Amino acid sequence: MDLLRGAVDKIGSSVSLLYSRKEFYRDERFETVSDYPNAGATYTRAGLPPGEEGDRKWREICEEHNQDPNVKSFTLLEAPTAFTEGATQR
Repeated sequence: MDLLRGAVDKIGSSVSLLYSRKEFYRDERFETVSDYPNAGATYTRAGLPPGEEGDRKWREICEEHNQDPNVKSFTLLEAPTAFTEGATQR
């Protein structure tokens, strides 16, 4: 029973990820996207390139989300996120 419990738990967590997975057939291949519409996100200035380029990008991000660009980071509780998982022709 203990040997199976780990396998069942792993299957359960893997199946829960399928709810966010979407597959599309486009240009003779399957494209996969994982979509998390209720995800949160944390933005940090440290994650951007140093210097003026990073400063400019940080100001754009802050403006887009109505945040003060003088802060070093901020968190959005609802920030829909999607990740491209790749494509295959089979």
